Amino acid sequence: MEDDILSDIPEALQLRILSSLDVKQAVQTSMLSRTWVSLWTKIPVLKFKCLSFNNLDVFNTFVNKVLCRRDHLAKLDTLKFIVHKTSTQILKSVFDYAFLHGVKQLEASIVFGGNIAWPLSVCDSLRSLKLVSWFDRIKCPFLPGSTSFKNLTVIYLKRALITDVEPFSGFPMLESLTMVSCGHSNNNKTLRIHNLRLWHLIISTGMSCLKLETPRLRFLKYRGYDFPKHEDLSVLETLVIGYWGFYNRKHIYKRQEKRVLEDLLFFFSGLHNVKSLTLYSPIALLLYFYPDELVKRSSPFRMLKNVKLEFPVHCGRAIDVCDDSCKESVFKCVKDYLLQHVSDAEFTITLLKADEWYDDDI
Repeated sequence: MEDDILSDIPEALQLRILSSLDVKQAVQTSMLSRTWVSLWTKIPVLKFKCLSFNNLDVFNTFVNKVLCRRDHLAKLDTLKFIVHKTSTQILKSVFDYAFLHGVKQLEASIVFGGNIAWPLSVCDSLRSLKLVSWFDRIKCPFLPGSTSFKNLTVIYLKRALITDVEPFSGFPMLESLTMVSCGHSNNNKTLRIHNLRLWHLIISTGMSCLKLETPRLRFLKYRGYDFPKHEDLSVLETLVIGYWGFYNRKHIYKRQEKRVLEDLLFFFSGLHNVKSLTLYSPIALLLYFYPDELVKRSSPFRMLKNVKLEFPVHCGRAIDVCDDSCKESVFKCVKDYLLQHVSDAEFTITLLKADEWYDDDI
């Protein structure tokens, strides 16, 4: 019997094709060709998704069988575990298998809640870690890292419950960190983001006490209810900043508003190297509300190349406390303050759709 066409494809290409599929689809390809019967057991990328399964028990059984029958000598580069519900036992089994086989990229996204913790252990091979909870905040006992993840360069956490006051200092190779809707177990203590290598940071959070100790930071996107303190952001080049505290001036006390302004201007101090600055509309409006204060202040920005004000839109119209004529006034007031020392910088207003406005992941 002549070989079929699929059998003539080089194995490396076959594995690339199967790696683009989720695990269930990859297993089903075993019926396509006699040479593909066990090929799925060697794929370096495992993507478990529960959407195509009728119930949790069937999915859990499938996961266990795949992990048992996979070629244990095959390399495992990436494992993705995207589920609505699963048992903590299955979650631990998947993570343990990944760490045992030297996974480099691990992503898990779950919906179920409760008093649980991400089951991470020692893994020197891991380079990228993404943990997402869509319901309750989940504990992260693997923080502050110590020597457990000495090669980890990327961390993404969504709805994580952090218990350590200095959770990221133990990751010596960390370069990129994203924290979305994370919380601290003790809101009265300052969460210190201390890392000497970190250069890319995104934070969208309700935590009120943050301090950045990141001397190599070059990119920062921050949205929160208070502005973080910082020791040294002298090499920061790109800043995107928003404020969750108010969107309608009628709902905020004047005294509180003035304090927020002072905190913002204090946060701006020392950011002399910023070249690209993006302000969400609450920040722009806060500056606009106090033109007399801005006249007294010297802008810290001396290297700006471009400034962008971003306003939300709905049904084609801006939904904010600012109409079109107000936006022109905001434009001039904020521009005059920010560009005191760099009059030739580009200055624009951008209208964002709802999905862009609430997107936390640049």
